[in-house]
Amino acid sequence: EAKSISHENTFAIDIQDPETLRAWLQELLGQVAMRMRRIGIKGKTVKIKVRFADFRTLSRNHTLATPTSSSHEIGIAGREMLDRILREYPHPVRLLGAGMMNLSMGAAIQQTLFDTEEKQKLARIDETCDELKQKFGQGVVRSASAIERGIGTHAQTRLIPNCKHSPHLEQPDVTLMLIKGFVENLG
Repeated sequence: EAKSISHENTFAIDIQDPETLRAWLQELLGQVAMRMRRIGIKGKTVKIKVRFADFRTLSRNHTLATPTSSSHEIGIAGREMLDRILREYPHPVRLLGAGMMNLSMGAAIQQTLFDTEEKQKLARIDETCDELKQKFGQGVVRSASAIERGIGTHAQTRLIPNCKHSPHLEQPDVTLMLIKGFVENLG
């Protein structure tokens, strides 16, 4: 039984731009959250690790009120910790890591009667994104900030054959349109 789930990335070039680091963190936390949902577990403690160009390493943990596998909830906690670290030590970053600890089986976690519509909507979005990634590959769904900064382009993307819009249109573009339509229909 795993005690934690994490992902990290060592950058070929040190990164100092906070927006790029936030986008990378969101990608890493999204991978962690998807793995948790795939194996049916939730976590209560979000952790991040930042190694700077001078090899100083800072780690932070944040314990949530309830266990979750929500990309949104995990992402908020992770971004807050990253922002604090970057204010504390504003230097170029060599490695960024993110994960979840205090894991428990999802089925064993009692649902509250007060789960909001918003949480249910976010769970449906996570579920849809997971299905698309399983079917078309990890690079098929990425955040706008990741696309803007070229993050996640190392993930495999395949061309969609016989696409009506363009024979050269890559899946991430098509998927973003599908997700946008899906989210609009949730409202």
